[in-house]
Amino acid sequence: DRHPDAVDEPLPFILGGRCVRKPTPAALAAYHQAGYLMDLSLVDLQALYRAEGIRWDDDAGGAQPELHVLEGGVSLSVPLSGTTGYARLFGQDHPPYRPKSQWVRQVANQQRSKTAAGQP
Repeated sequence: DRHPDAVDEPLPFILGGRCVRKPTPAALAAYHQAGYLMDLSLVDLQALYRAEGIRWDDDAGGAQPELHVLEGGVSLSVPLSGTTGYARLFGQDHPPYRPKSQWVRQVANQQRSKTAAGQP
């Protein structure tokens, strides 16, 4: 897997890609620049994560982060670079994400169809 800020990962993990960046304006801009998720706004993208129960701000305010989404958890918080946790997350492949909500399944399926048709 790649570091969560890798710019060459054009699709979020929850939608069939490998990107585990937090749903921020910069992340959405990178997806759009790559031609992906053109019909989604930042509000939509963040709502997709909320529909899955995934949190991206659990490292704010000293809260203890939960298990990372790459390991089946609900957090997008990243361990410090160089730590064992960081190596475990980004030094190996992880199984594809399995959407819990119907909406995320639908958006992921639409994205797979577009990609199969040669569209981003």
